[in-house]
Amino acid sequence: MISTVKKGIVAVAEILHLKLFQHEMSDQMRKFLRHLSWSILGGISASAVMMAVNIIAGRLMGPDEYGKYSLLLTLAQMIIIPMLFGLDVSTVIAISKSEGIQEKRSNISSSLYFVIVSGLILSILFIISSPYLSRWSSMGMTFYNTVFIFAIVTGLKNILDSFIRGLHLFKYQFYGKIGEVVFVSLSFFLFFGLEKKHDYFNYILSLGVGIFFLIVYYLKRILPYLSSFDVESLKKQLSLAKILVIGTVLGIGFNSIDKLIVAKYLSLVDLGIYSAYYMVSINLVAQLIQMFINVFLPSISGIDNDNFVKKIDKVYSLGFLPVFISLVGIIFVAIKLFGDKYGLNFGLVISFSLLSTLQIYLTINSTIITAISKETYKRYLLYLNSVNFIHIIVYILMIVFHAVSVQLILILYIINVIILIIIQKRLIRTSFAQITNTIKYD
Repeated sequence: MISTVKKGIVAVAEILHLKLFQHEMSDQMRKFLRHLSWSILGGISASAVMMAVNIIAGRLMGPDEYGKYSLLLTLAQMIIIPMLFGLDVSTVIAISKSEGIQEKRSNISSSLYFVIVSGLILSILFIISSPYLSRWSSMGMTFYNTVFIFAIVTGLKNILDSFIRGLHLFKYQFYGKIGEVVFVSLSFFLFFGLEKKHDYFNYILSLGVGIFFLIVYYLKRILPYLSSFDVESLKKQLSLAKILVIGTVLGIGFNSIDKLIVAKYLSLVDLGIYSAYYMVSINLVAQLIQMFINVFLPSISGIDNDNFVKKIDKVYSLGFLPVFISLVGIIFVAIKLFGDKYGLNFGLVISFSLLSTLQIYLTINSTIITAISKETYKRYLLYLNSVNFIHIIVYILMIVFHAVSVQLILILYIINVIILIIIQKRLIRTSFAQITNTIKYD
């Protein structure tokens, strides 16, 4: 059954490719699509079930508890940054480029040992600082203990997932995602259905059960690749990772500001409502586009021409309006399912749909820039943070003049993304032109 669906996806893609580009696929493209079909199957299945679970959880918890859940995820993402230190991306590239089994082992082992040690260091720092955190915050230590533990196990899952992607084990990853969803669903039914515990803690606990399964499942495949620690392998990965981590720190920090502003200057209830819209639009798109990036990043690492970029541009331009309209429908239905407490705001529906559609292109372009070269990524990072810095100044003015509103935050984000896409396209064109000239003269 799965094999038939997978073949069907590839067959449809080949027909569309021929109609769009007037020539048959290359062998490299067919290989990419075979891997992508596994990613799509796993991603769509997991996303559909998890979206249903998330909507039910949000409906049962209400905006206040859902706001706490959103705040917990935001803080956990910040802790994951120093734990992974950008290795979740650089490792994928390093493993994909590895020429032999020993080089793969060195890259995998060095990254995993680094992440485990950084997790232990963070644990010690958290234990030392927890008494001060307890006195400083009104959320309580149960909340912050949950944040930290969830961040550590999620960070470990993320680095193991990077290894699986780098090794191109997309079929294995597919079954892992299905298993994770099954465990989350069963745990959710136990805590929310049988025990009637409708709060953020039990929802996080349900997600944690699925993450724990996936860690064990991935480790089973990764263990044969573990060898001694290789300093040189780690240095090479950290050479790119230290640049990536700067982008990640600033990126996650910037992308968390909106939620922190809503929680601080509006309320946790408003954060819960904002997060519901966010989950069924931007988060949903992020999960779906990750299915593509999952295979796309390992596949384009080392490519020295922009033919694939032109194809992506054409597909995106043709798909923009259908995707936007589809998202309007999805958000409308999803918010109705969340319940009356979340309210249906057509301005938010349109804004989140437009922002999500633009985010698809932004994410794909960012991945291309990451794969081109470290120098190109550095240049992009400079532009990115310059735009974000101006954005933050506008946030400050918004707070000073008591003009904080969810709608205004979304308008600012849409403008930000449009500017960044324009910058990305110029960088990509310039970088590939330089690569072409270098090859020509060599």
